[in-house]
Amino acid sequence: QQMRPQRGDHDQMVPPRQIPTGLNDPITPLPWNDLVMEEVEAIGLHMLTRLEALLSGASVTESIYTFLYAHQAVLDDMIRHVSPSLTDQVSAVLTSSTLAVSVEQKVLLSLTQGLVELSDVIRNIVLHADIYEEEDFSVNTFGLTMENICQKQDALHSLQHGWNLVSEESPLFNLFHFFHSFLEACSTLAKLASSSCRQVAQQTKLIIQNGLDHLTKLKQASQLSHDVLDLCY
Repeated sequence: QQMRPQRGDHDQMVPPRQIPTGLNDPITPLPWNDLVMEEVEAIGLHMLTRLEALLSGASVTESIYTFLYAHQAVLDDMIRHVSPSLTDQVSAVLTSSTLAVSVEQKVLLSLTQGLVELSDVIRNIVLHADIYEEEDFSVNTFGLTMENICQKQDALHSLQHGWNLVSEESPLFNLFHFFHSFLEACSTLAKLASSSCRQVAQQTKLIIQNGLDHLTKLKQASQLSHDVLDLCY
């Protein structure tokens, strides 16, 4: 945040920028049409840092929504491009324009949907668990609307589809699997009941271990190119 002088002796706290209006935001247009896989890898690693910030106790506005692709207007643009409505398809035919969708665009959308759904699940766990102190997690959204773009099963399916689009040598392959395992573990624990506590706990343990294995591979990935690391920094 930054301080902007106002009339009189008082200053008013204002956001450093407005919420993005879409992929072609006038302040910060986001890479989309000419995406290459190395850029998506860098963006994916940035997502991981935003998730880490959320799990460290930061609010969604301080963590997930500093990642501009996660904002609803941007997601709507991405979804319209990757899965155009019948109206959009007819319009493209009438104007002789193309609706080509690249693998990179599909991968980025799948990852972003997984990240947003994860943030929503984590926030709901904190809200309903009744074991966290206010200092541990900030659940305030500061006016941002937490809109569900898809159900958990749709998000899980989207992540599964995503890892089939990348090679096993890509760091994105392990990132997809980690997001999927984390979301599946959270969803499984939501079904916890006294009659199935042991079974659910054992099932969740296996899911978490699978996710940790992929996270370890991601951290140790020797195939990250210098170009990707440069983009991250």
